[in-house]
Amino acid sequence: MCIGIAIDAELLSEVFIARFGLRERLRGDLFDSPLELRWQYRDRVPQLPVVRPDESEWDLLAWGNRDDRASRLPQTGWAREESLGAGKWKHLRPKEVCIPASRGLEKGVWFPIAGGLRGIEVLDERQRPHVYMLTRASTTEYHELTRHDRMPLIVEQL
Repeated sequence: MCIGIAIDAELLSEVFIARFGLRERLRGDLFDSPLELRWQYRDRVPQLPVVRPDESEWDLLAWGNRDDRASRLPQTGWAREESLGAGKWKHLRPKEVCIPASRGLEKGVWFPIAGGLRGIEVLDERQRPHVYMLTRASTTEYHELTRHDRMPLIVEQL
């Protein structure tokens, strides 16, 4: 799967950073790595940036649902591509979104992402949007890299 993402700061607009108070989340290291923002499912408040089709402005949504007392949405942060295709999410009226990302994290391994990840946006009972990352069975290469049997779906370009 993918438990975290990073986005190069140069891809982020000042408007997006200011709108969500993200300046303190900018990270870099002492070895000339570019500044980036990181999000992980294990964050106190898990969130992911999204871009909706035909919109240029980025949004920041709740990443899945970790608390079954707060919502009746599936208690996970991921949606299997095959369950989406089988109609198991149909009652939630999912809308496809792009999760912009430069890198992904799984089992302690950061891997490059060229164009972002595919996700679905659904609304909870209070009409609050949540995003679930779409996954499929891992390729041999992804499994060798991360030792995980599921991988995120990559968007070809943003």
